Amino acid sequence: MKAWWAAGCLLLIGAGAAGAVFAAGGSVTAGSGSVSSVSSGSVSSVSGSGSGWSGVRLPSVAFVVTCRADHEAPDDPLVHPGHPGASHPHLFYGNTATDAFSTPASLRSRGSTTCSDPADRAAYWTPAPAGDHLRAYYDAGEANPSLVAVFPFGMSGIAGSPTVMKPGVDVVGFRCGAVADGPTATGWVASPSLSCTSKGTVVRYTFGQCADDRQQRLRMCRAGEAAKYVRVRLVMQWMGSSSLGPHADFWNAWADDRLEYLVATCVRGERKTNLAIKVCGLPGSGPATGTT
Repeated sequence: MKAWWAAGCLLLIGAGAAGAVFAAGGSVTAGSGSVSSVSSGSVSSVSGSGSGWSGVRLPSVAFVVTCRADHEAPDDPLVHPGHPGASHPHLFYGNTATDAFSTPASLRSRGSTTCSDPADRAAYWTPAPAGDHLRAYYDAGEANPSLVAVFPFGMSGIAGSPTVMKPGVDVVGFRCGAVADGPTATGWVASPSLSCTSKGTVVRYTFGQCADDRQQRLRMCRAGEAAKYVRVRLVMQWMGSSSLGPHADFWNAWADDRLEYLVATCVRGERKTNLAIKVCGLPGSGPATGTT
């Protein structure tokens, strides 16, 4: 049996197994051409026979992109578009050209990216001060993995609130630990008032999987409403933000074909080849600083 680390998950490939066994915060077993989950909700699978990859899906960690912080500015192109200096200070990650005048078209055509995948030209930002890098986890969340949709180019989202300090652990959560622990680690709480002693505090921002079509803005799904879009969760160091409630923003400017390919391969499990192991563990998805 061989093992690789990719996208923050241990990938175990047994020569005699019909497929790959992915461990992500839980244990799984494989045998007779199928993969089954021992820990509830950790892994779903597509049974197979013969040889090759059996199409294991990871609802908790599908693929991961690491983005370094790029610049700080009192801008917010979603809340105060076209008005530089109108916002509290934000730290911007990913697209290097994000400012108060940004639009989806400008994000695609200007600047570069600090993210580990060069096709990820999305803009991510959160109130300053903040950690020097973040990890963006894309997965199926509450949606049906085989039907989950890629959000369209230009769709945005806001997770949390600038005024409410406790928006709920399902939207903003805190725990003692490291960024590399990922979003499925245990111990998340709704308040940042933790005593982490030698460990740092990390924050997890979760964006909604439903949207208002007119505004093209991701939001949390309402009661009885089926989740539709890929879930984005950001994990980063929590540095505090004075009186500002914890919140983060996301604006999609991914290359369309690349994002669709990653979702099809890593979330829907459509491409049942061993190449998916390398695809879902994006090059450079490890920590940007090498310390967390």
